[in-house]
Amino acid sequence: MKCLYQTGTFYEDIAQKLKGSEIVELDNFDIQAQNVKTDSNKYFYVADAAVSKAHKKTDPDDLELIDVPINSDLMKNIIKPSEGILGIAFKKENIAKKGITQQALDNFLENNLSQQQRKELWSMAEETIDPDKSMLTIFRNNFPLYKKGIATTLKFGIYGTLGGFALSLLLVFFKVLNITKKNSHFVIYYLHQTGCKIIDIYIWVIKSTPMLVQAFVGYYVFKELFLKDVSWYTPMFSAYMVIILNTMGYIAEIITKNISFLDKGQIEASSSLGMSHTQTMYNIVLPQAIKTSEVPILNQFIMNLKDCVVFSTLRWYY
Repeated sequence: MKCLYQTGTFYEDIAQKLKGSEIVELDNFDIQAQNVKTDSNKYFYVADAAVSKAHKKTDPDDLELIDVPINSDLMKNIIKPSEGILGIAFKKENIAKKGITQQALDNFLENNLSQQQRKELWSMAEETIDPDKSMLTIFRNNFPLYKKGIATTLKFGIYGTLGGFALSLLLVFFKVLNITKKNSHFVIYYLHQTGCKIIDIYIWVIKSTPMLVQAFVGYYVFKELFLKDVSWYTPMFSAYMVIILNTMGYIAEIITKNISFLDKGQIEASSSLGMSHTQTMYNIVLPQAIKTSEVPILNQFIMNLKDCVVFSTLRWYY
């Protein structure tokens, strides 16, 4: 028998606890139910009780399920579903519509669950379960996981914003270099112009594509093409790289725009005082541009906190 579960969920850990079963990941819960209904000799699935109950309600003559309470051994060290129980669903075969018998279910799961697990499932399924489903109870039961998730989100926001800000300054410094045809060699001038165009294209790509696409390209495509056999390029490393590079593009655009909005008279005044271009940028232009950019940068930090949720698609487990 093959145990089906939705990819990227904690149900894989539960499926691995079922003795003698080959586990198969699928994209969504509805495909699980369809496979169980169409090929009863191969599949059963594990899912949130609310999902499996909905499937049973839709196909009462085709599906049967067992409710596994949160205090089951199968649920140890697993985040608790909002319904409080887990559903194991399978196809009804040669069973009267009035309901499935314990013997029929026991025969069905004989090669998939240990004797102790089958006994536990039946004893708990027969009990009347009325768990406390309040938000406070759910939060309390899963506080360690919430704590870890919040900490990870804050790391993405802080590291992504600080790293992106530091790298964006390099792009800004390059773009504001005083390189003209008159004071520079033509090769250096055209290299600088080419570099500025590349930066503009990079910023345009970052602003024109959603972070989800950038995450997929940064991990799946980049790893497949260049880093297929390396172990250090993990989903977490890729996620930090993507959020930093994404933030770098946005903040570089913000600071560059604010520099263009500064009064040109300040630059002319600094030149009349004998200050070099570098001194003018370092002492007059950049401090004001960064000061003006504080609110947009803070907004980018908030965006990073919200957008980092897309990295869950890269399939690592906390």
